[in-house]
Amino acid sequence: MYQINEQPIYHEKQEYWQCGLHAVNNILQLRNERFKKEEFDKIANDLYEQSTKEISMFNPHKSMFIGNYDANVLIIALQRKNYQADYYNQSKNKTFSIKDYPDVQGFILNTVSDWLFFSKKKHWIAILKKDQFYYNLDSKQDYYLQRNPEEIEIDINNILKKEGTLLIVKKVQ
Repeated sequence: MYQINEQPIYHEKQEYWQCGLHAVNNILQLRNERFKKEEFDKIANDLYEQSTKEISMFNPHKSMFIGNYDANVLIIALQRKNYQADYYNQSKNKTFSIKDYPDVQGFILNTVSDWLFFSKKKHWIAILKKDQFYYNLDSKQDYYLQRNPEEIEIDINNILKKEGTLLIVKKVQ
């Protein structure tokens, strides 16, 4: 494992469809205090209860049994650890520039790929900024990728072109 300042990069691997959970733990580098599925399920259930009075088995904030959480769950989890996550406004800024975000903890991306049954398959990926490098902490991969700013900028723009979503993650001051 590559090390910076004697601290190894924490890289949580994919379990079921809980990539949102893994992306938050990876971006925050949570080893001992990492979020668990039960905590994300509770956030999703609380969001659902706040938004409707109807009783339904369908919760729009997560998939039944397996996870697959929406951005609202990730944002609330980050807030609970004193971080904020802002949506990147692609209609305002057509091309993402890494130089516009010098003080970030990193980015969380929602990628869109091939069709799975009747909907497009989505996957959350964390990109951690540490020192002068960025680390692609994709929970589906066995290893993380160390990238320079220019490479990460290209990667993010490619994902945004394919209907991706970008959350900009910062520590609350």
